[in-house]
Amino acid sequence: MDKLIEALGALVSSGIVALLTWWLTTRARNHQDQEREREALRGQADALIVAVSDLRMAADISREMWTSRNATRLVFLEAGLIALGGAFQAHGSFRIVAFDRRPPGYAGRATLLSTSW
Repeated sequence: MDKLIEALGALVSSGIVALLTWWLTTRARNHQDQEREREALRGQADALIVAVSDLRMAADISREMWTSRNATRLVFLEAGLIALGGAFQAHGSFRIVAFDRRPPGYAGRATLLSTSW
Protein backbone atom coordinates (compact mmCIF):
# COMPACT_ATOMS: atom_id res chain seq x y z
CA MET A 1 0.00 0.00 0.00
CA ASP A 2 2.89 2.37 0.77
CA LYS A 3 4.38 1.75 -2.66
CA LEU A 4 1.04 2.53 -4.28
CA ILE A 5 0.79 5.84 -2.38
CA GLU A 6 4.36 6.72 -3.35
CA ALA A 7 3.69 5.89 -7.01
CA LEU A 8 0.48 7.94 -6.96
CA GLY A 9 2.30 10.87 -5.32
CA ALA A 10 5.09 10.71 -7.91
CA LEU A 11 2.51 10.58 -10.70
CA VAL A 12 0.61 13.59 -9.35
CA SER A 13 3.78 15.62 -8.76
CA SER A 14 5.16 14.83 -12.23
CA GLY A 15 1.76 15.76 -13.72
CA ILE A 16 1.86 19.09 -11.88
CA VAL A 17 5.41 19.71 -13.10
CA ALA A 18 4.41 18.84 -16.69
CA LEU A 19 1.37 21.11 -16.49
CA LEU A 20 3.45 23.98 -15.08
CA THR A 21 6.10 23.48 -17.78
CA TRP A 22 3.45 23.51 -20.52
CA TRP A 23 1.87 26.66 -19.09
CA LEU A 24 5.20 28.51 -18.82
CA THR A 25 6.25 27.47 -22.32
CA THR A 26 2.95 28.60 -23.81
CA ARG A 27 3.12 31.90 -21.96
CA ALA A 28 6.71 32.56 -23.09
CA ARG A 29 5.81 31.71 -26.72
CA ASN A 30 2.81 34.05 -26.63
CA HIS A 31 4.98 36.79 -25.14
CA GLN A 32 7.56 36.36 -27.94
CA ASP A 33 4.81 36.48 -30.58
CA GLN A 34 3.43 39.68 -29.10
CA GLU A 35 6.91 41.21 -29.02
CA ARG A 36 7.47 40.32 -32.69
CA GLU A 37 4.13 41.88 -33.61
CA ARG A 38 5.05 45.04 -31.69
CA GLU A 39 8.39 45.29 -33.50
CA ALA A 40 6.71 44.80 -36.88
CA LEU A 41 4.17 47.48 -36.01
CA ARG A 42 6.94 49.85 -34.94
CA GLY A 43 8.72 49.28 -38.25
CA GLN A 44 5.53 49.97 -40.19
CA ALA A 45 4.87 53.11 -38.13
CA ASP A 46 8.42 54.34 -38.82
CA ALA A 47 7.99 53.71 -42.54
CA LEU A 48 4.68 55.59 -42.50
CA ILE A 49 6.26 58.54 -40.68
CA VAL A 50 9.07 58.69 -43.24
CA ALA A 51 6.60 58.49 -46.14
CA VAL A 52 4.47 61.29 -44.71
CA SER A 53 7.50 63.51 -44.10
CA ASP A 54 8.69 62.84 -47.67
CA LEU A 55 5.29 63.83 -49.03
CA ARG A 56 5.25 66.99 -46.94
CA MET A 57 8.74 67.90 -48.11
CA ALA A 58 7.78 67.28 -51.76
CA ALA A 59 4.67 69.43 -51.33
CA ASP A 60 6.70 72.23 -49.74
CA ILE A 61 9.30 72.11 -52.52
CA SER A 62 6.58 72.07 -55.16
CA ARG A 63 4.87 75.06 -53.56
CA GLU A 64 8.17 76.95 -53.45
CA MET A 65 9.03 76.08 -57.03
CA TRP A 66 5.71 77.27 -58.42
CA THR A 67 5.55 80.55 -56.47
CA SER A 68 8.13 82.40 -58.57
CA ARG A 69 8.33 82.68 -62.35
CA ASN A 70 12.08 82.06 -62.50
CA ALA A 71 11.78 78.86 -60.54
CA THR A 72 9.00 77.70 -62.86
CA ARG A 73 11.15 78.39 -65.88
CA LEU A 74 14.05 76.48 -64.34
CA VAL A 75 11.79 73.49 -63.68
CA PHE A 76 10.67 73.38 -67.31
CA LEU A 77 14.24 73.88 -68.54
CA GLU A 78 15.48 71.02 -66.36
CA ALA A 79 12.65 68.73 -67.49
CA GLY A 80 13.42 69.57 -71.12
CA LEU A 81 17.13 68.84 -70.71
CA ILE A 82 16.34 65.54 -69.01
CA ALA A 83 13.99 64.56 -71.84
CA LEU A 84 16.57 65.58 -74.44
CA GLY A 85 19.29 63.56 -72.74
CA GLY A 86 16.99 60.54 -72.51
CA ALA A 87 16.16 60.83 -76.20
CA PHE A 88 19.84 60.99 -77.15
CA GLN A 89 20.63 57.95 -75.00
CA ALA A 90 17.69 55.99 -76.40
CA HIS A 91 18.79 56.83 -79.94
CA GLY A 92 22.31 55.70 -79.15
CA SER A 93 24.06 58.70 -80.62
CA PHE A 94 25.32 60.04 -77.34
CA ARG A 95 27.31 57.71 -75.09
CA ILE A 96 29.40 59.18 -72.35
CA VAL A 97 30.32 56.35 -70.02
CA ALA A 98 30.51 52.62 -70.65
CA PHE A 99 32.22 49.76 -68.88
CA ASP A 100 34.77 47.87 -70.92
CA ARG A 101 36.00 44.32 -70.45
CA ARG A 102 39.55 44.16 -69.24
CA PRO A 103 41.58 41.74 -67.12
CA PRO A 104 40.40 41.34 -63.49
CA GLY A 105 42.80 44.00 -62.23
CA TYR A 106 41.06 46.66 -64.29
CA ALA A 107 37.48 45.41 -64.01
CA GLY A 108 34.83 48.06 -63.57
CA ARG A 109 36.78 51.09 -64.75
CA ALA A 110 34.73 53.51 -66.81
CA THR A 111 36.10 54.92 -70.01
CA LEU A 112 34.94 57.58 -72.44
CA LEU A 113 33.93 55.68 -75.59
CA SER A 114 32.40 58.17 -77.98
CA THR A 115 30.64 61.49 -78.12
CA SER A 116 29.47 61.44 -81.70
CA TRP A 117 26.46 63.65 -82.21
